[in-house]
Amino acid sequence: MVIRYTLAICCLLVAHLAHAETPQACSDLSALDAALADPQSPYFANWHHNDYARAAELSDACSGPAWSYAKANRSTLLAARENAIARAEAARQESLRRQQVAEQAQWSQATESARQTEVNRKHAEAEAAFNQANETLATCRATKRGELYDAAQSIIGDMDTKRSAQEAITRERKVGAVSGMVDKGTLHSAGEAIIAADEDIREQWSAYRSSAVRPKARSKSPAN
Repeated sequence: MVIRYTLAICCLLVAHLAHAETPQACSDLSALDAALADPQSPYFANWHHNDYARAAELSDACSGPAWSYAKANRSTLLAARENAIARAEAARQESLRRQQVAEQAQWSQATESARQTEVNRKHAEAEAAFNQANETLATCRATKRGELYDAAQSIIGDMDTKRSAQEAITRERKVGAVSGMVDKGTLHSAGEAIIAADEDIREQWSAYRSSAVRPKARSKSPAN
């Protein structure tokens, strides 16, 4: 742990010292030129746009023979170095953006998966409840009480059908009395519906009564 902290402090000191080497006078241009000639030089560590701008201004301002001969090449190398750093920063930002997009997509996918899982769970619960209700209904209908219920429901439905057919006949006869024409097809269809309802009522009533009949209790013979 102590070694790690020592290395971190040394790195900070190196970065600070390197950044402090920003040329301030014409005599510093020799060190700048040497750093520009070495792609691995830490001289430009933590440099910003203003540092490159000041270095370029200093290079333009210095016209002495000791350092002016490399002015054009120096300006080109400074611009290339700054552009390379700018491209690296842009690439880093783009990488971060893509990482954020990927993380957002993963989060959205996980959220959608969780939502779909919850939907499937509720659907499975509803389906299970529906099947249980159908099983209960089927069990109930298999009993005498269920048979009575089904027969009664069928009789009620037949009575409603018969009532509707009778109303259709009455209405058609009223129309015929006014217009002098009777639609025999309507009367025939209504008559068939009434007959079919009566037949089903008799059948269901027989089933209803047979299901409702309870066996008589056996009488005990008196003891001799």
